[in-house]
Amino acid sequence: SDLSGMLHKFLASRPFGRTMLDNVLLITADQFRGDCLGCAGHCVAKTPNLDRLAADGIHFQQHYSPAAPCAPSRACIHTGLYTSKHRVVDSGVPLSAAITNWGLELAKHRDMQPAVIGYTDQAADPRQLSPEDDKLRRWDGGHLPGFHNL
Repeated sequence: SDLSGMLHKFLASRPFGRTMLDNVLLITADQFRGDCLGCAGHCVAKTPNLDRLAADGIHFQQHYSPAAPCAPSRACIHTGLYTSKHRVVDSGVPLSAAITNWGLELAKHRDMQPAVIGYTDQAADPRQLSPEDDKLRRWDGGHLPGFHNL
């Protein structure tokens, strides 16, 4: 399923302006199975805070990742593209600056300011950096363009 495309479609169907619908919280967690949530019916896991968020929002119960490991999977989520299109095939592989993401699109078309807590796990496009840039010496490269760090 195309999470990014679904998010784009959901936001496009809403009227412009500042409403409660303009607040989007996307949580990606890749360290546990999708059914290990109380709201997913797990008999042992206790996740009351995530359960409350899911009850008041959208819980993608049949979402799957079209790629592994983390960086290619997150590139799929953030761009809405398959790995064969965005070419992030492993952690540390840069995402081309020519490819947009939902953060850039929200900033451009909805006048929103997307932010990230944690990381997006995407290496910066080296063609956009000076040879002295510290991002060239780190495997993760920081955050996707269009997101600011909280």
